[in-house]
Amino acid sequence: MPAKHRGKRAKNRGDPFSPYSANRNRNRMSNAIKLQVIADESGSRIDRLLLKHFPQLNFVAVQKLLRTGQVRLDGKRVKPGDRVEEGQEIRLPPFLQKLASGDKKEGQTGVIPKSVQEKFKSHIIYDDDCIVVLNKWSGLAVQGGSKTNIHVDAISAAVYDRKLKLVHRLDKDTSGVLLLAKTGKAAGHLTRAFAEQETDKVYLAITYGIPNPKSGIINLPLAKRLSKDMEKIEVDHDEGDEAITEYRTIQSHPSGYSLVELKPITGRTHQLRVHCEAKGMPILGDPKYGDAPTEIDGLKGPLLLHLHAQRITFPHPDLGPITMRAPLPDHFEKTMQFFGFSIKFE
Repeated sequence: MPAKHRGKRAKNRGDPFSPYSANRNRNRMSNAIKLQVIADESGSRIDRLLLKHFPQLNFVAVQKLLRTGQVRLDGKRVKPGDRVEEGQEIRLPPFLQKLASGDKKEGQTGVIPKSVQEKFKSHIIYDDDCIVVLNKWSGLAVQGGSKTNIHVDAISAAVYDRKLKLVHRLDKDTSGVLLLAKTGKAAGHLTRAFAEQETDKVYLAITYGIPNPKSGIINLPLAKRLSKDMEKIEVDHDEGDEAITEYRTIQSHPSGYSLVELKPITGRTHQLRVHCEAKGMPILGDPKYGDAPTEIDGLKGPLLLHLHAQRITFPHPDLGPITMRAPLPDHFEKTMQFFGFSIKFE
């Protein structure tokens, strides 16, 4: 074997998620972990189901296991987005047994500190047998990545001893109301509701710029682009996906700042942030889109993103249409007081 190939194999020998480990694990499938899909898990994406059963794994590790064929569903290779059905068998490499039974201490990767769990609990707006409604704080990611261990997926697993099911998304820096499903049935119900636009979401934003006209509809198609080694969403009239936002100016300040209500009709990535930038009113505290100041004289510290998912109306699996509201975060309230903005919530 050429030296360069021996070196690569040796380099990856200690990585259980590498393709070389995948080959070894395929030879030991007689010792594989076998999971039976239960009724409550039916309809779940397999990658999210694995994150539920193995909270020590992060999103990247699960994706690698699936890509390298180390996970089998009824004996066949499976893609991350494939959904499972009741009664199907999931086979996993035996090394995961050690992870499942490992005893980690607080502070190690994969363990959520008690202080974070308590903060999560204090931000729960509503909790029943079907759903949890969270007032997500700015800076909290919804899902993990290669450098993100503290996120909604992991915290909810620690708080509830099982992963809750995400049915929609909020950007990491966006605060506000976030729905989580406790059961596969509830997740399927809510996912369909979002897909069929049976939900009504309302956001509040403080913008650097006064909208003209004061209210209206922004209809600009959006597409994902790579710009300066950074992924961004841009307006693209040729290849972009339809994106529509309703807006209404609540108040404006002579210095050029405004309190704006935003209603996304479609749900594109970064839609509200890009639409506000394109309208000439970038959202305060947004370092990625627009030229809004990162600091304001009289306000202490760097500015967080001033975009808040204030309320959502949706069909509850058991109760029918209900509305949930998320109180404004401290940084948003302080900025409103600074500019003299006020609002009466419905």
